[in-house]
Amino acid sequence: MFPLASEKYFNSKKIIMKKLSSACRNFKCLLLILVSIQVISCEKFLDAKPDQAIAEPTSAEDVQRLLDGYVTMNIAQPNLGMQSDDDFYITDVYYNSLIPFYKNTYTWEKDIVTDAPWLALYKTVLSSNLSLEVLQQLTGPDDAAYRRTLAAQALYYRSMAFYQLAQVFALPYEEAVAAQTPGICIRTASDINTPVVRHSMKDTYNKIITDLNNSLIALPSSAFPVSRPSKVAGYPLMSNVYLNMRKYALAGLYADSALQLNNALIDYNSIAATAAIPFTQFNKEIIFSAAMSGNARFNQTNMKVDSVLYQSYTIHDLRKKLYFRQSGTTTQFGFKGNYQGNTTGALFTGFTTAEMFLIRAESAARLGLKDSALADLNRLMQYRFSVNNFVPFTAANAGDALEIILTERRKELIGRGRRWYDLRRLNKEPGWEINLQRKIEGQLYQLPANDARYVFAIPLQVVAAHGVPQNER
Repeated sequence: MFPLASEKYFNSKKIIMKKLSSACRNFKCLLLILVSIQVISCEKFLDAKPDQAIAEPTSAEDVQRLLDGYVTMNIAQPNLGMQSDDDFYITDVYYNSLIPFYKNTYTWEKDIVTDAPWLALYKTVLSSNLSLEVLQQLTGPDDAAYRRTLAAQALYYRSMAFYQLAQVFALPYEEAVAAQTPGICIRTASDINTPVVRHSMKDTYNKIITDLNNSLIALPSSAFPVSRPSKVAGYPLMSNVYLNMRKYALAGLYADSALQLNNALIDYNSIAATAAIPFTQFNKEIIFSAAMSGNARFNQTNMKVDSVLYQSYTIHDLRKKLYFRQSGTTTQFGFKGNYQGNTTGALFTGFTTAEMFLIRAESAARLGLKDSALADLNRLMQYRFSVNNFVPFTAANAGDALEIILTERRKELIGRGRRWYDLRRLNKEPGWEINLQRKIEGQLYQLPANDARYVFAIPLQVVAAHGVPQNER
């Protein structure tokens, strides 16, 4: 078994790792990418790089180029959650310029159907499955270790896609009903002629975890570029999986494992607050590079940060100027804190060391380890406040520490697609339920905690053609 965590962090409570039940073998789910099946057959193996295509992979080197296709493999996280969460808003004037789909997503209408996230994520799955099949056909001792590493990369990408699909097209995870709750279609072969079957939430998460465990065995500790999977990228993904399963001890263990390999943080005092693009792509905090699939309507130009959230950043909090820019002479502020290194393109959604400190801190607080939780939080926050103006956070108890940590988590990870996932899981925690509301031209729109609209509809073509159970909204 690969190493999970240092003993020093959880020395107050011994956590025994249990073997997760193996995923069902031979999942038979069709990669139904709607009418885009023809697109896939035409684009076949997609980009090796954004501007370089492979006709058909036949070697290990071809597989590596296929897996290095950044647009297909790394820019696929859905943006529906960011359109629906409470971190950003759009003006009434801009709202009125949108087509009905975007309006409906923003106001949490029941009738929201789109194939874009399904298409993007199952393209990733298809490339992963094709890579695994090609590698199975290759033999010879000379590059056996290299092939194992490539297979591990493919398993990682497929697990990431399955995880993202589960956050969009399946309900929030609940252990007690996971075996009876619909999950996603788990595609493990490139043959598109297999039947469409929607598996349970339990099977979905078991498959994600099993594949991730298998990938971690063969992945290197780190990778260059950081868009390639590695152990230091695998641990954060596993940490996020367990976080959204609300298995907080395990989430903390995997966050700790990542930090054992890389715990570098950027001192925000070293960055010019007036910079139009404060952060560079592939900066030292990034341990896996990924981004949100593009959206021309909801982007860094059109989205404004929630005014209450903006005011929660204190005057000495450097993030207030590094993350946001004033929109003209108005009191509105747009977002510029994109770790993707741009202010107009795809938003960064990958993993950073800062996020791992926050997950490890949250895990510790939930385990009652107040001092450990605050130590992690303060280690991060000292690099987010101006020199000589940082006052370490304190708390009377672990519960108060947890509240502080969750507040700082939201402020640190704004614009990375985490808020919607956090709303889904926190709504399942007694006392942490969050009811959302928006007012547009005097009309109030509401999304209560645990509402059915926290899951999006499966594309209608999938439901109609194959009888896949639809999500009720």
